[in-house]
This record gives sequence, structure tokens and C-alpha cells, in this order.
Amino acid sequence: MSPHGHHHDPDEEEQARRLSELQRRSEGLKDEEGFLHDKYNLLRYLRGYDWDVDTAFLKLKATLEWRQEIRPWEADCKYCEERPGFHSWRQVGIDKLGRPVVYSSFVQAARHFTGEDNVQHTLFLMENAKKCMKPEEYKWVWVLDCSGLSLSACSPHLARAVNHVVAEHYPERMGLIIGINHGIFFEGIWRGFKLFVHPRTANKLRLCRGSHVDETFRELFPEDLRVWLHREIELNAQRHVSQAQIQFWRKPEDSGAHDPRGSPSYVSQYIDRYYKDVVLAETNDNETVKETRIHRPHPNIMQALRAEVIDKESASTTETD
Repeated sequence: MSPHGHHHDPDEEEQARRLSELQRRSEGLKDEEGFLHDKYNLLRYLRGYDWDVDTAFLKLKATLEWRQEIRPWEADCKYCEERPGFHSWRQVGIDKLGRPVVYSSFVQAARHFTGEDNVQHTLFLMENAKKCMKPEEYKWVWVLDCSGLSLSACSPHLARAVNHVVAEHYPERMGLIIGINHGIFFEGIWRGFKLFVHPRTANKLRLCRGSHVDETFRELFPEDLRVWLHREIELNAQRHVSQAQIQFWRKPEDSGAHDPRGSPSYVSQYIDRYYKDVVLAETNDNETVKETRIHRPHPNIMQALRAEVIDKESASTTETD
């Protein structure tokens, strides 16, 4: 991102002037998805590059070219599709400010990663998190559960690969990282990684222990998400983690059991909606909501929802026969 250093935001009048200047310069850029129609996209680049209009324009232009080539809004994670549970990183709720909240646990994920698979899953996650955001609240929150953290998962190469894509093409999207169940090992890795990122990005990490975890959760999250996170973290910290937790993409058979797919409000607002508006509509040959416009949950949750329909159809056919 921008050179390391401390910068102060210009006053509101100057911010408006620089935004107008960036809008004027961007008018001739190719923009098939309407990226430039959202002023908050332009503001992110100005804020991410310390209100330097020249740099913000060059970075914005590069992102538009990258988006036209990669088409990240159509991104899937083939690694999760081919090996369920490859990545555990998933959206699980919305915080009090309206920011998407994502959760990851090393206990629930693969043991070996590459820069390519991490980037692919990050694109899927970020593009779908955007669909839950209000235009003016364009950041998201990551709850990083370090239980089960291994040496291979701490490779600086992996972190740099993801940071490069996020810093170059999603500036100012990260609102906060809440690190829990971390040890000295993680702290050492983090001290080294901070050398490669903008201080503003590094300052978004909040390491929490003990009672500070619940204090942070109460400050940021609605009650159902706070309770869900505590239970999810507790279950993933067990010496022998259950299959229900390892296969976090499956709906629990017992309606009263903890649902590892996400908080109750997230399940009802996004997973159940995806099932109704996309999966069932496909099955009934009805006109579906264009999938690029609706929030898509974790790839394996989508697979499980489709498998559920197939199982029901199969059972119905068997009964008829």
C-alpha cells in the first residue's frame, strides 16, 4: 500500500474536492460492472493511499483492469469444492455496525495451504461479503481462532500472497481482525509480517485473551452472534473435536443443537434465503435470482443445500415406487 508513515486526513471540504477530482479522472475508464458508480469505492482508494489522487487513480485503474481479467465476482473456490472443508474461513454473521463477520479455525481446515488456494478462497469470501454490506459501511471483521495453528499455516509467503491481493484490489475493506487462542508462536510470526504491511493495516489486529474476548464480543456483536461465537470457539478447542464441527457446512440433525454454519440470524437471512431463492428455484425450474447478485455462503454449505434437495427427491421417488 502507500509508503509507511503517519498521515492525517484532510478536512471534509478537501476530501470532497479530491473525490471530485478522482471521479473526473476516472470517467473514461472501462467499467463493465459499474464499479465506479459507487462513490465509496473511490473513497476507499483515496483513504487507502493517504488521499493522494495520483496514486489512487493509478491503483483504481489497475484494479478495474484486474477485475475485467479475473472477474472475481464470479469466483468460486475449487479447493473447497473438490475437498470439502479445505478452508474453514466463512461468513457467520453481521456486527452491530452492519459489517460482515467472518470466522476461521485451523482445527476445521486443511493442514497444508498454498498462496494460490488462499487467494482463491479470499476472493470468494470478499466478493460475497460485499453483498451483505451497506454502501457506506464497506468494511468487514475477521474472528481468527488460532486453535490448531500449525507451522505450515504460518508461512509468510501465504500471508504475503493474500495481503498483496487485498492491499492492491480491496483497500480499506478490512475493518478489524480479532485474534483469539493465540500463543507466543503466532505473536512472533505477526511481528515479522507487520514489516510488510501498512501500519494502518497492522493496527487493525486486536489480540484478545481471557475476559477481554467477551468484552470485545459484547462491544461489537449482537447477542445471537456473541453467543454463537463463544460456543463455536469452545467446541473447536476440545481435545477431540466432533465430526459435526469438522463438517461445519452441514446443518445439524437436532434442531436445538449448535449450528456451525453460522449464527441464527445469518442462517435465516442468508443461508435459508440462498436455499429458497436459488437452490429450490433451480429444482423447480423457476426463474432464479441471478446468483452473482445474492450472497453465497461457504462453497460446501451450498453443496450441502443442493445435496439435501437431491436426497429429498430420491426419498420421494422411492416412496412413490
